[in-house]
This record gives sequence, C-alpha cells and structure tokens, in this order.
Amino acid sequence: MIVALYACNDDSNGCPEGYEGDQCDEEVREKFVGTYLATWYQIGIDTFDSDFVIEKDVANIEGLILDGLSLTVNNAPANRVLIPFQTQVSPLGVESTWQGQGVLTSNNELRFDLSVTLGGGPPNEVIIIGTKQ
Repeated sequence: MIVALYACNDDSNGCPEGYEGDQCDEEVREKFVGTYLATWYQIGIDTFDSDFVIEKDVANIEGLILDGLSLTVNNAPANRVLIPFQTQVSPLGVESTWQGQGVLTSNNELRFDLSVTLGGGPPNEVIIIGTKQ
C-alpha cells in the first residue's frame, strides 16, 4: 500500500494561494468579479446610485480592480476583499485616498465599508451596497 500526502502550501485548506475548493481549482477572487448595481452612502452627506465593475487583476492571482482601485483577497477572511490604503487622482486633478474592505453578504450582494478623503479633507465614511448582475 502506498499513501501519498502532499500540501500545496501552508494554507489551512491546502490549496495554493489564490485558490479554494475541494479540488483547489476555484479562484478565491472569482466570486467578486462582475457588474454590480449599487447605492453609495456618503454618511452625513449624500446618497447616490452608481454601478461598478470588479475585474481580475491579470498581474496578481489574488488581485481585483474596481474603477482603478486595487483590491485583494490575500489575508482576507472568507467572503471578504481588502482595499489597502491607496491614492487616486481624478481627471479634474482632485486627489482622494481610499481604504477599507468589502464583504459578500448574501444573494450576490457586496457591501463595502470605506474611509475616503477628498482633496486633503477629513476622512468620510462611505458605504457601498451593490447587487451582482
């Protein structure tokens, strides 16, 4: 009798980084990819509807892109995506910083809780709730 034991890495599920499932053939990030109908809540200021698209980052198996923002499933708990601190500059030259996380809540709904600053102002709490189409 020959018994072969192996592990792809140190992950608790034995899958290589960026993969999950019984056969380690599902990308962790795949569940986030798609087009979302969304409502943005800028706490205490404004609420508006604006759809968004999450795409795969072709350079990183654990990376995603949301309108120019980098997201990662690396080191995120199950069904979560992290938005590490980053800066963007709008076409009008306004600088903003973004940081937070998103969680798949249910029925293809993704909720982001973010801290956003605009033009060097104070941080604003922004919640985005989107439904995957």
